[in-house]
Amino acid sequence: MCQLMVKGVETPCYWYDNFKLQSAKVPFASLKKKPFERSNHYSLQLTMPELLFMNARSAISGIKTFISFKPTFISLVSYYFFNLTPYLGFLKRPFLKILYGGF
Repeated sequence: MCQLMVKGVETPCYWYDNFKLQSAKVPFASLKKKPFERSNHYSLQLTMPELLFMNARSAISGIKTFISFKPTFISLVSYYFFNLTPYLGFLKRPFLKILYGGF
């Protein structure tokens, strides 16, 4: 599971808009307040396997997948910290090895 989460941080975010696959260079395309458990929590838009499944099995024109961490500050830190990953250049791989070790 940890390795899957690290892979999510090193890949771009994908979503479908008007039946077309869209992408952002960063792993978390947006940070929004979404309703979870009867209240709003910060949620991160990221690529999840359900995105491809829903696209293949439905006629929905726009699909985005979100995750919300508790406590909330984890979502905020993840958005601002991990979105720097694509811009690290040659430091990206060592950073991700440290990150994986931390998990």
